[in-house]
Amino acid sequence: MSSVIRTAFVRRGSGVSSWATMPRRRKVGFNEEHYRQLLQRSGAALIVSHGLEEQVEIVNDTFTRLFGYTTEDIPDVAHWWPLAYPDEAYREAVKAEWQTRVARAIADQSAIESMEAKVRCKDGSERYIEFHFSSVGDTNLVSFIDLTERKQAEEAMRVSEERLRLAQWAAHVGTFDLNLRTGVDVWQPETEALYGLPPGGFGGTLTAFEDLIHPNDRQKIKELSREMMRTGQPAEAQWRVVWPDGSVHWIAGRGQVFMNESGEPVRMLGVNMDVTERKRADEMLSQMTRKLVEAQEQERARIGRELHDDINQRLGLLGIELGNLKDHPSEVISRVQELVERTSEIANDVQALSHELHASKLKYLGAVRGLKSWCKEFGQRRGLEIDFSSEVISVLPLDIGICLFRVLQEALHNAVKHSGTKRIEVQLKEDSNEVSLIIHDSGKGFDVTAAMQGHGLGLTSMKERVRLVNGAITIHSNGRDGTTIHASVPLSSSHNSQRATG
Repeated sequence: MSSVIRTAFVRRGSGVSSWATMPRRRKVGFNEEHYRQLLQRSGAALIVSHGLEEQVEIVNDTFTRLFGYTTEDIPDVAHWWPLAYPDEAYREAVKAEWQTRVARAIADQSAIESMEAKVRCKDGSERYIEFHFSSVGDTNLVSFIDLTERKQAEEAMRVSEERLRLAQWAAHVGTFDLNLRTGVDVWQPETEALYGLPPGGFGGTLTAFEDLIHPNDRQKIKELSREMMRTGQPAEAQWRVVWPDGSVHWIAGRGQVFMNESGEPVRMLGVNMDVTERKRADEMLSQMTRKLVEAQEQERARIGRELHDDINQRLGLLGIELGNLKDHPSEVISRVQELVERTSEIANDVQALSHELHASKLKYLGAVRGLKSWCKEFGQRRGLEIDFSSEVISVLPLDIGICLFRVLQEALHNAVKHSGTKRIEVQLKEDSNEVSLIIHDSGKGFDVTAAMQGHGLGLTSMKERVRLVNGAITIHSNGRDGTTIHASVPLSSSHNSQRATG
């Protein structure tokens, strides 16, 4: 020890509170060994050093348990920063900060401020510590507090918060915390993004939030907030918000008001979620449903017109002529064949109409033969030349066959109505476990984009049917090359292993 013995009185949990100077000549009752034992039994990790070189004289047991070093093997370099981790640059930064604090303490004639640092123990493990320094004369004492568990908890909390923020960002979810007494509304950056705002762009008040709501929904949300504050019951709602760029988005929110001991509302916590895509999908589904209903009515009207304007009138005319034969029995023999042929034509047209409604031939003949047969009948009825070819060798499942059949029906009906062509090519191909239907005409084309955005259901129904069997469809049309519709549908391995029987 030095020529002057210093006695350390250690404050519970941290550092040194005071020093008492005592000459080396022992006063009555002083016991140097007892003094060392007191330092060793201290609950704080301690280093006692001497002189300007700060040679270590005592490292107590708590320090040894914490860092692994004893008085004999602690790094013999000035003060404690050789323990600093992870590299030389870090150690130099710690040393520089320490020297700055020492200089400040000397200038202010105050105690040296405590510091925090990461250190490496003798066994290579890492710890976070807070250290306090005291000095009287040429005796120095450094006490250490282990912050490792607290730092690890803080880091775990930080990582957890980052994961939560990442999950919120991925799920388009944000939170808010409204102080009902001060009016301060705290939003996370993820919440601001839901409203089209940059980080820090929210005004931070309930009024600022209400100003972001679509004018048609604003009063409803204000009334809901007042009701929540009155009852303390949780509530949820959906509303539109107007982004700074003018676009409109949908938000779904849920909030909970918290009361104090007097039953007064003091805080509102909640979650917001962007449901714009879901709303758009619901709207598209609603539009599709309306179109399907309209299509059903149109189809019923078409069938009714064909039955009334064509089949019914032809049957009525046939009945009149049969009635006339009763009055002219001599003409029966000469006209029987003609009437039989007209009856057969009506029966064929009724059968064709039933095929339009129910693809029975696909079930009995198979998809390829069924499509080919329907093309032949349709071409004969409409006066078209339909060039049908097939390279399919697999047995197509019924759902795929019906899908392609409906696409073919829609495409040929559209060609008859709009293209003005008298010749259409229809191809079935199989390649790489996929079947394709290609329909081409060289007639008058159309604007595909405008047709898809219009009120007609034909092109939309084709795309939807193909999508339901995990397929894809492309439509190209212009005035020079006509129109080509290409629908591709994947086949499963089990279907692909089956081969057509004829």
